Amino acid sequence: MDNLEDIAEKKIQNGLKRILSKLDSEYEMMLRRHAADGLLRSGNTIKKTMDLTVSSAEALRDLMIDQFQWVIQESVVVTKSTIEALENIASDNFEQIYSTGQEFLNKE
Repeated sequence: MDNLEDIAEKKIQNGLKRILSKLDSEYEMMLRRHAADGLLRSGNTIKKTMDLTVSSAEALRDLMIDQFQWVIQESVVVTKSTIEALENIASDNFEQIYSTGQEFLNKE
């Protein structure tokens, strides 16, 4: 059986896929709206892109908090290696949100 950290990481990765999919669709929808309104390549587009990225990062943060709390509550003992594993999970997953947001901003 998987350890608690692995289970939490799988749940986070599944949630991250949904968050990134939503970010992508909201970004494309925003671009279409801004194109129709003549706002492409404007400060408004950059600001909205940042807002979408921050919102996605906050959703990921909330998901991670829920999963990390679950790991800690279910653990008999919380070891240093458990904490390090959770830190690595957070770092790796936030990097994906950051990279996607950076990619969108570079387009603008």
